[in-house]
Amino acid sequence: MLSDISYRLIRSLCMETSIVPIFLTDYCIENAYFCKYLIHNIYISKTILFMHNFPFSYLTFNKNKAKAITVILLLLTTAIHPLLAQKRVCISGTVTDFDNHPIAGADVFVQDKDFKDLYHVKCDKKGQYVLRIPAGEYPYLSAIREENYPQSPHFNGNVTDARLEFWSWGFIADRDTTLNLRYQRMEVYGVNVFSVQGGSATYQIYVRPMSLTRTAQWMTDRSKLAHFAPEADKLKAEVTIDGEPVKVLLKQPVREFATAEQTLDAYLLTVAMPTKKASKPYRVFRIVLEDMENGDKGEALYYMK
Repeated sequence: MLSDISYRLIRSLCMETSIVPIFLTDYCIENAYFCKYLIHNIYISKTILFMHNFPFSYLTFNKNKAKAITVILLLLTTAIHPLLAQKRVCISGTVTDFDNHPIAGADVFVQDKDFKDLYHVKCDKKGQYVLRIPAGEYPYLSAIREENYPQSPHFNGNVTDARLEFWSWGFIADRDTTLNLRYQRMEVYGVNVFSVQGGSATYQIYVRPMSLTRTAQWMTDRSKLAHFAPEADKLKAEVTIDGEPVKVLLKQPVREFATAEQTLDAYLLTVAMPTKKASKPYRVFRIVLEDMENGDKGEALYYMK
């Protein structure tokens, strides 16, 4: 909120010079639709000058299409009403494969529940990315390089270099975070985590492993039942919770309904509880899966409040 001195100073300035103060958040300023609405409704006649490193920006408009006055836009989000303020956080890291090779040109997306892209950034030659987004909870964060993705129209046709994609489920962006992402030929999809009410002190992780090698084999003969995941004895699963490795106690194969004619491979993993107390208001699960028969690997993150 504005200090009493700042408020009195601005109020006095407005009364003496007919200046009308308008309070805006950084988000409003950066949102083109809001600015277009603002411009249309107050008949701005000159270009807005945005000065993020200085407390004030100035523009001139014609009030009631007659009298020109000056408007001060207060751009400091710390100085506006808390209901209008919107915190932004920085999400950064490196996208690599499981041999620690950077995936240059990979796209990192933050998406809504309908998989629509809300925010996007492309990795540099070192696989590094930086996203600055409003703090909040997002259904999905994903990483993909479409040139390596077989189902993409941009696929380069190099089958030996083909990969799937990385997923983070229920992504919580409440602070600046370093988030290093890995993916290869196993997609760790459809992750959900829960505890059985009245059951043992364990977590249940529902996951659908999708091996690119097995998918390609099935596509050569679709008359067979689709098996995109390895059998339980050929599936290696590693789980960490808030960075602490936990024991995988049980791997149960599940058939997931897709259509009346099609079901998909899935697993219910039972894992031990971590020994350390949560340092945040949520837990972060990292699930790493490997097909021991063909070497396909992948990982996913899951945020549990």
